[in-house]
Amino acid sequence: MASAEARAFYRRDLEWVAEPQDLLAYDSVDAASVRPWLEHFWAIHGAESLRSGDERIAEHLRRWAYVYRYFRVVDPERRVDLRQVRVENLGACQYPLEMSLDDYAMFRPDRLDDHRSRERLLDHRAAVYMRHGEPWRRVGTPAPASSGPDEAGPRGEETDDVLSAHDVANGIARDSVHSVVPDVWLYWFADRPRLFYFGSSQALGPGPTTLYTHVPYESSLLYLLGSVDPVFTKAANRVVIQEISPSRAAPLQCTVAIQDLVAHTWADVTAGAENDSYTLLFRHPLGGIMQSFVIGEPDLGTGRVLLAYAIPRAALSTAAPRAELRASAVDARRSMSVFADTTVAFAPAGPADSAGFASGMLELPVPAGRYTVRFAVSRPSAEAGTVLTRHDALLGDGRPGLSDIIPTVNVGGAVWRSGAGAVRINTLGGYREGGSASVYYEVYGLDPGTTYRTRVALQQYGARRPHGVTLAFTEPVSASRMSVRREISLAGLRPGQYELAVTVENAATGNRATRKQLINVMRRQ
Repeated sequence: MASAEARAFYRRDLEWVAEPQDLLAYDSVDAASVRPWLEHFWAIHGAESLRSGDERIAEHLRRWAYVYRYFRVVDPERRVDLRQVRVENLGACQYPLEMSLDDYAMFRPDRLDDHRSRERLLDHRAAVYMRHGEPWRRVGTPAPASSGPDEAGPRGEETDDVLSAHDVANGIARDSVHSVVPDVWLYWFADRPRLFYFGSSQALGPGPTTLYTHVPYESSLLYLLGSVDPVFTKAANRVVIQEISPSRAAPLQCTVAIQDLVAHTWADVTAGAENDSYTLLFRHPLGGIMQSFVIGEPDLGTGRVLLAYAIPRAALSTAAPRAELRASAVDARRSMSVFADTTVAFAPAGPADSAGFASGMLELPVPAGRYTVRFAVSRPSAEAGTVLTRHDALLGDGRPGLSDIIPTVNVGGAVWRSGAGAVRINTLGGYREGGSASVYYEVYGLDPGTTYRTRVALQQYGARRPHGVTLAFTEPVSASRMSVRREISLAGLRPGQYELAVTVENAATGNRATRKQLINVMRRQ
């Protein structure tokens, strides 16, 4: 790092997306380690969004330029006495939760680093946009075009700072004014859709400048948002009922539907303030089948994440069928990541697992750890794809240790070369009723000469009354690891989804390891 000033500049930029512990780690590294630390930081954030570190940095810089063009506070020098958005007089049943983005303890590098530091340079939209980028949908004001350097952005129309009776009745801020045209941004991150409502305020100015945790209780807006989550539809129904037949028992905001709505939108703003994202989304599903497995011995450098997929050939180009693959594994401590980005080509008339499917596999080398695994399969130059996310994928050094259970087939499938030979992964994950299911797994950390008990149970998934088969056997072992192939009869099992559980236990110590895998029993045609 060239100077203390440069290091301070990088820190200020990190404050847009970094967590407090990240900033403490950045402050603790020596000057020679700053660049490797920054590269590691962006590599982790890139892998979490199925992108490379360079792609994530490029997106961060694009967001930075965007917010400084479009989300500046109008006349910031006139608002220095309004240091915080204040939301008061919310009425009955409104608990003292955070009411706007100002109430969250988060780093805000949105002020000038000089004698004008009391002036807000950017509004709340900038903080959300820097963390999460362009929303996948906006309700209210359209996204501004950015084709020309002189193009104006959404600054909002000047309005009188007067609160309407409608706002007061709905429990909205007494010290804030919701704009005539509010803005609602929709995202997908942290495994679910997220919604952010922007209105106006005295502190940040007119237009949709201020992020609130409350959505106005307007049935038309709530019905529109019902396509995102049914909690909005239920709230809209409650509003309509209240308008038709006002309840004397409790105000609108005290009803269960509105309370659920408040909890939902409050949780979204909380998640938005505590996370950053660059979600890989596709407009159309590809219809692929995707599975992940962790296997191998980390101590020997054979730890792997196996990602198997089956793509409908109808979804691929008939002339030159190809698929783009992106995969990442990030450990729970965010101390290491692996990222892969490749394109695979399929023979137009090549073999497939089943009629109409093309299969393949991607392999990621990983050390011991607990991982979040992400995998995307898409069609090149098209808006069709499928994304798999798996949390808590554990690759450990237990005694005994057990790999994931891999469904296999005798012909076709995706071939993985293990130490015990070729393993043909059943990429469709299904077997015909009345036949048998074949699986492969590995056991590690065994004590040679010791007896181990193995239990294999195949039970219908989610059934109140267990229905399936169970096998149990005891055997001594002569080596520290085993590669196991088993056939399980499906005779008498109805079509449906089943959970296969394998447990290996040391008969002397009682130490055990268990892994589970879902398989499908399909109706015979």
